[in-house]
Amino acid sequence: MKKMILTFGFLVLGLSVGAQAPKSNHANEAVKPTTALPLPAFIAAEEITFKGDNVALTGTLYLPKNKAGQKVPAVLMVSEFYSSRDGVKVNNGQHTSYRDLAVHLVERGFAVLRYDRRCTGNSECNHQATMAVAGDDGVGGLKYLQGRPEVNPKKVFVFGHGDGSFIAASIAGHADVAGLIAVNAAGRNASKLLREWAKQRLGDRKTPEAETQKYLEHMEAVIQQLAAGGARTEHLKIDPKDDLLAPLASSPDYAYSWLLDDPLGLFPTVVGPILLVHGAKDRRIPTREGSYIRDALETGEHKDFETHLLPELDYFLKQNKGNPSYEADNDVSRPLDPALLKLIDEWLAKKMK
Repeated sequence: MKKMILTFGFLVLGLSVGAQAPKSNHANEAVKPTTALPLPAFIAAEEITFKGDNVALTGTLYLPKNKAGQKVPAVLMVSEFYSSRDGVKVNNGQHTSYRDLAVHLVERGFAVLRYDRRCTGNSECNHQATMAVAGDDGVGGLKYLQGRPEVNPKKVFVFGHGDGSFIAASIAGHADVAGLIAVNAAGRNASKLLREWAKQRLGDRKTPEAETQKYLEHMEAVIQQLAAGGARTEHLKIDPKDDLLAPLASSPDYAYSWLLDDPLGLFPTVVGPILLVHGAKDRRIPTREGSYIRDALETGEHKDFETHLLPELDYFLKQNKGNPSYEADNDVSRPLDPALLKLIDEWLAKKMK
């Protein structure tokens, strides 16, 4: 894929309320894959490796057994940054939302490829990676999926969650895909969201006002240093245990573009159909973010897109029937939102015709 300027970076989605940065020898490493759970009998699972942009990336390919001998439609799933191919880690464990959604899609006749982004799981690492490079990595996954003999290469969709939505959009803007599904994608400059996440997290932890103000001032200084470009890790004076700012210090070049890039130039580059979904119970991505992306698509005169706001959907693709809260974020037992599953099923059925 031709190198492009990816119009958004999103480094700390998994580090806001309820999540912690994993301990690792890799500066950008996220959660290791969880222990495999028993799979339904209708799924054939295969551990695979494909070539990204100068790295080898690992993934899990699910194939529907009852479609053996047929070329099936497929979905490439792109996770958010601080997650594994299975789902997002939180304080009380891990939401296996990606794995559960993959099982749901395979039951409906799709092949699904989930992969660990560079520097996560068993995938190789490149600390100088940018969001544009992450898009190139994803195109490697798309080419792998389209080259599988079991897959119809003209019926491959891309699914992205959180910042994975922007990687998915970059893939769909530079490669031939059947459509894009983007869930809980932001529509504003990341530095603005970072400030909001910090305030929310400090409030959840009931941090005293004086300490809160001191932290916010420190964060503002870090943002300004990174946004100026050329920042060195040792000059940022960030506590390595700070799960919100330490990832920025680990990759200043990445953080530079992440803080400054505008996300709204990306979605209009997608040629195919787009399903854009936000959750009213999402504590990380405000619902207004969807309206910003919708307006950009309308201004760009995109011909085929839908936007939906689901009343019980949270950030983790789960159903939350109560109030959004730190405790709800950490409840990994909740099921995927049935309204989301129904919406995706119906949209895919329409686009398969």
